[in-house]
Amino acid sequence: FYCTTLDYVFSQETDDKKLFTYSGTPDPAYEEALGAARRFAHEKNYIFVDYPLVVKEQLAYCEQNPVNYIFITAGGEVTCCPYLSRHANPRYFKDEVLTVPRKSFGNINNNTLEEIWNNRDYLEFRHIFATRIAAYQELMEVWGDSEPSLIVFEESEEKYYAALKANPLPRECATCPKIYGF
Repeated sequence: FYCTTLDYVFSQETDDKKLFTYSGTPDPAYEEALGAARRFAHEKNYIFVDYPLVVKEQLAYCEQNPVNYIFITAGGEVTCCPYLSRHANPRYFKDEVLTVPRKSFGNINNNTLEEIWNNRDYLEFRHIFATRIAAYQELMEVWGDSEPSLIVFEESEEKYYAALKANPLPRECATCPKIYGF
């Protein structure tokens, strides 16, 4: 089973119905329903993947990973994410209503995909995520090593968070639930 919650909140109605929360405690009924689904999957020997109900921290990158994936609209616009492919993308984030414009790096009807992929704006956009991913991978290597001390763990975490701070997310991505693990 792949169990996701509503992860793109685009109206007051969807904001009211979303399961996750940016602060506080999730509805106990949601936690119970997910627990029941987890138990059912375990009993049936199904793989079960679910998402958090409470924001913990911003991730290095989201599952739409713009370093490796592209999204092309029906009209040929090349963008980094399906959530940024519409002309105007309404978004509810922490009780604030935003409109995020389309993030297009070009159109395959006007340029080759290679030209678009290699244009300066797209390269710079992807570089932010590539740097954040590299920092995350370095952190995981330290955590995967059986020898480091707590001091080494703390130093590697400090280095990771410094890399995230030095490479802040593009404004379009900073308010997206996907970057928080939803």
